[in-house]
Amino acid sequence: TEVRQHLAYAGPITELQVPMNADQNRIAGYAFVRYTTGDGTQSCLQWDRTMYAGREFRVERAKNQAPPLAIMDRPAC
Repeated sequence: TEVRQHLAYAGPITELQVPMNADQNRIAGYAFVRYTTGDGTQSCLQWDRTMYAGREFRVERAKNQAPPLAIMDRPAC
């Protein structure tokens, strides 16, 4: 997917979860990504508050897991 390709610039990905919004059958607007190395994780964390596809790309470590949580803000409805 396009999101996987973008996140892979930080490094090799071990796991990527892109939750769907069941009500609207579209991507929920956030993803969980796990990199094979700490370097990939650190590279991804540096993208916090950058622009991607016309939206602010927010990245932070998940609260209860090791991989960072990448969030693309959705426009207000």
